[in-house]
Amino acid sequence: MIKGSQAVIDNSIGKMAQKRVKKDGSTMGIFPLYGYIFDDERKPVINLKPAEAIRSIFQMALDGKTVPQICDALTNAGYLTPGEQKAIDKGKDVPTGKAWTRGAVNSILREIQYTGTAISGRSVVAAKAVAGQPKPMMPRFSPQSEWRRTPNARPAIVSEEVFSAVQEVLANKPKRKNSVRSYLLKYIGKCGGCGRALVYDDSVGYPLYRCKHTAGDPSAACHKMKFVASEIDDAVLAVIRKSAEVIINASNLNGISPKGDIGKELMDYEKRVTECNEQRQQCYERFILREIDRAEYLKLKNNCTAEIDRLNNQVALLKAEIRAHEVGKATLEIAKQATSKTIPQKEIVDTLIDKVLVFPDKRIEIEWKITDFSVVC
Repeated sequence: MIKGSQAVIDNSIGKMAQKRVKKDGSTMGIFPLYGYIFDDERKPVINLKPAEAIRSIFQMALDGKTVPQICDALTNAGYLTPGEQKAIDKGKDVPTGKAWTRGAVNSILREIQYTGTAISGRSVVAAKAVAGQPKPMMPRFSPQSEWRRTPNARPAIVSEEVFSAVQEVLANKPKRKNSVRSYLLKYIGKCGGCGRALVYDDSVGYPLYRCKHTAGDPSAACHKMKFVASEIDDAVLAVIRKSAEVIINASNLNGISPKGDIGKELMDYEKRVTECNEQRQQCYERFILREIDRAEYLKLKNNCTAEIDRLNNQVALLKAEIRAHEVGKATLEIAKQATSKTIPQKEIVDTLIDKVLVFPDKRIEIEWKITDFSVVC
């Protein structure tokens, strides 16, 4: 029974692999390429609404639109993303309205199959022998020189002329330098509405913080939320300066250093603990030498032990006080740096703040790494 079940599985995998590498390129595999749908004979035909989105993408690219601008236009127009369309093709009931991504747009712009030319052989399902039986492997990708092209294998969504023109535009597009962008709320700026990371957008001439995750959901409170980045940055820095000034003023009033020479006092207590331990040991030696009886020994021993316990409690209190003052001094030092201009603002922000929540009403909430800075905004 087990062998029969394995034979069914192997046969199913074999048919799927055969369909994926069919030589004439007339099949698209199990699910159709975005922009197409299967008819009753499982032949690909144009799916009107996604095809409209694809033609819009190519036209906007020819018009000089950037990929982020194309993403925004598609999302605002309400076109289903490839992921949403695929889920619907599978018969799933999924929420729609997700924002288009750069990866999806770039993939469509480079997909030659939209000209009607079918491509097969992009990947090949390999197999290896395991204990004398073939075991199916994950597909391996083949170089373009090994792809099999079949012109006019399916209806074209865009013409070859349009596709070639777009490829030329993409080829002549200036290469983006691999520079790491740095901005004040990088990694810590979050949308107060949906909790997702804020996007830093500098494509419109001046930097913005935007929430793009609900761009396709008009009912969301943070739908199309955007703020001028400099205004949010200034507000966060103002809160930091206010908190730092409060800490500095408080330290000037109360004093941040321990009263008196707490270090010397701690050393004295530790020295007395050592002396009491020696006295207790001497009592034991006198008892062994029979210089004192058992009752006298126990009395002296208990007195020494009680004094040692009292001294150790004082040592613990002094050490805790020292630690508290050390934390206070470290916080004061950070506060002084926050009010000066010697330390980069980004470094101060990353030191002090764990998260900045920005709400649609432009209100901000700060989650601090150092609780002493938690001044009400």
